[in-house]
Amino acid sequence: MLGGTIAAVAISACSTWASETGADTQLVTLDGVGPFHIGSAFADVSAEFPLKFEYSSEPFEHPTGVGCEIFSIVSQWPTVSLMFEEGILTRIDFYQTDDGKAATYLSPHGASVGMNEADVRARVHAGTGSSNHPYIGADGAYLTYLPAERPDRGIVYEIERGVLYNFRVGDANSVQYIEGCL
Repeated sequence: MLGGTIAAVAISACSTWASETGADTQLVTLDGVGPFHIGSAFADVSAEFPLKFEYSSEPFEHPTGVGCEIFSIVSQWPTVSLMFEEGILTRIDFYQTDDGKAATYLSPHGASVGMNEADVRARVHAGTGSSNHPYIGADGAYLTYLPAERPDRGIVYEIERGVLYNFRVGDANSVQYIEGCL
């Protein structure tokens, strides 16, 4: 019964956060967002959405489903990128566009890109680890949440100069890569 109570509180909190943020805000879970689910096959996702190839760990110039590849979906999901490893969706990143437009996605903790660091830290669970940002040191932070009840999943919140710059959900190992597939 306790699990049901916790789930009900979490759902209620997410509903409150969504109403605070706006009607077009999409709720992100540890398993994905909208039609994108961690564990989905590249072939299935690419058949349904026009993926824009961004990066591959392999020496290919077009998507293959081999190695680690990153794609964007510019027209429909402009502030989201998808990482596939060996043809399986393992990570989803949420960020702001180059023109500063913030994403309209709400993390499982109720955080969204553009939120100030103090608000993000207030929303994430006590079990979240914190480290200096690998490129800007103390001017930023990585807040890493690896839930005990879902050891296969994780979230990393990337803080830059006091603001949530991006966050990513997915496979517990994949979310911790710093440079895309590395």
